[in-house]
Amino acid sequence: MEYPRTKLNRSISSSSNTSSINLKSHHNISQQQPNRTFSLMTINHTEKSSNADGNTKIYKKKLTKTFSNDDDDWSANVGKYTIENEDKFIYTPIEEKPNLEEIDNIEDKYQKLLEKFNYILNTNKIIKIEELRDLSWHGTPLPYKSITWKLLLGYLPSNTKRHEQILKQKRKTYKNTISQQIKKNEIIQNTENNKQTWHQIKIDIKRTHPDIKLYQYQSVKESLQRVLYAWSIRHSSTGYVQGINDICTTFYQVFLLDYYLKKDDKKDLNSWDGVENTDPVEYMSEDDFVNLEADTFWCFDRFLESIMDNYVHGQPGILKQVKKLEDTCKRVDPELYQHLKRENVEFFQFAFRWMNCLLMREFPMRVVLRMFDTYIAESSSLLNTQTELDDDTKKKKNSLVMMDSTNDDLSEDFSSLTTSQSTTAQKLNDFHVYVCYAFLEKWATTLQSMDFTGIIMFLQSCPTTSWDERDIEMLLSEAYLWQSLCQYS
Repeated sequence: MEYPRTKLNRSISSSSNTSSINLKSHHNISQQQPNRTFSLMTINHTEKSSNADGNTKIYKKKLTKTFSNDDDDWSANVGKYTIENEDKFIYTPIEEKPNLEEIDNIEDKYQKLLEKFNYILNTNKIIKIEELRDLSWHGTPLPYKSITWKLLLGYLPSNTKRHEQILKQKRKTYKNTISQQIKKNEIIQNTENNKQTWHQIKIDIKRTHPDIKLYQYQSVKESLQRVLYAWSIRHSSTGYVQGINDICTTFYQVFLLDYYLKKDDKKDLNSWDGVENTDPVEYMSEDDFVNLEADTFWCFDRFLESIMDNYVHGQPGILKQVKKLEDTCKRVDPELYQHLKRENVEFFQFAFRWMNCLLMREFPMRVVLRMFDTYIAESSSLLNTQTELDDDTKKKKNSLVMMDSTNDDLSEDFSSLTTSQSTTAQKLNDFHVYVCYAFLEKWATTLQSMDFTGIIMFLQSCPTTSWDERDIEMLLSEAYLWQSLCQYS
């Protein structure tokens, strides 16, 4: 039986004499990263220099390799990190052996985590969203992942008495829209633009998660195609954009849990194996599919609203993120930055996909679902406040489509979106940049030994197939530290 990993402490520690960022547990270094010794910089131990214009640059202490065998293949080395300064931490990988005491400890922590989520979600009629957000930032156990995501994204209000009413209303709206647009899995309004969109979505669905059996079932392909087409109709000014199909699958798979567990509540809640290897038609009715698609659509839509600048014409959000990633690397790790420049590597060549797909194509799906616990917590700060608005305004905002009295064309009323979403977008996009930087920095020594071709090929297929929740949690923790450090410097 698999159990969720121990969650990280997302905090900044400081004392009266010093102000430093302490990482209580550092990277579980994978065997693909060469041995590397470095100093984790703190606010008081960072080397700084000022330019003529008065701007301050941050420089990391020099990185040095701890191995000298030039014949060693990078994948054969095991990483060793040494963090100097006041917080000594030396990590030496050892062969993991079964430890019954450790397994019992993990099980105990998992049970306590379940109790915390159960207390927040089931004790009071009004759910405390702030507490739920803080807890889910560190990871949400499978039994509570679906309801937690729906609450944090504002799809469901904090008042539990209104959940059934909201679900009924939203699902009915989605069903009506689909019935007007799609019949027997073919679009009704067969304009040239609609045909191109429908065809492109169908092609992308075939390429989505080819390594996961779930997404090879025809029922799932058709279901996802309907959700993505409905989204493109709602956002006619932007239309469907390649890459959002990956993001959509995170919500689809999480909400699929509700139906997989419906018939037999004794199924293992700690593993994705059953969901990923069973055709949903075996345990879902036609109405179940409609409800699943509706929940996926609304939450997927709310999440993308928080980063919509990434998908409008010209994709200005992604351009800003790539630029910020480059500036961060130049500021924090000039050695890596200069090497990339010498090899004529442009950040846009590898980072565009990282931003467009939120790193989904760089990690196994189960790792991505853990990462999205944190991302949804980051994006939920202001989005869920929309559910507290009055009924009339809320009804206008949540309408899937607005039907014109003279025709059946569907349109989107963007004027109803609140300015809070731009703030939320900045919050999530900013954090994602530091996740990408932490990911890039993980391979820094390896990259500095490569030429242009090697760098591009490596960054397009990083060795992360064996990553688990511990690895992504360490990456998220490091990203939080980099973000905190750069903000305070």
